[in-house]
Amino acid sequence: MVMVSLTAVYSSAATVYVSGDYNETTVGWGISAFNTIQAGINAVEADGTVNVAAGTYEEILDVNKAGVTVKAVGEAVVTFATVANDKSVITISADGATFDGFEEQLKRSTRLSA
Repeated sequence: MVMVSLTAVYSSAATVYVSGDYNETTVGWGISAFNTIQAGINAVEADGTVNVAAGTYEEILDVNKAGVTVKAVGEAVVTFATVANDKSVITISADGATFDGFEEQLKRSTRLSA
């Protein structure tokens, strides 16, 4: 009799990539490829790097892992946009976390309701 045991293993990556063009068909999706910066931050290991492609990312970020670097790829222009005018777009809640290579742009929009 042969017994087989299967164990689920969660792995995080030291380097992840973010592009608004990524989706479920992208190689590495959900492991090292994401379409939101926060998903990349959530997946990267402490002291890891989140490489962000050019684009507009409408999200509120919490960098909550020590030593994480969120980095614009090449000369990419990354615009952070939010509809929550009373909130910070980026909160760094961990020691040693940094943003590198981002051009300072912020686009705020107002959510309208009927």
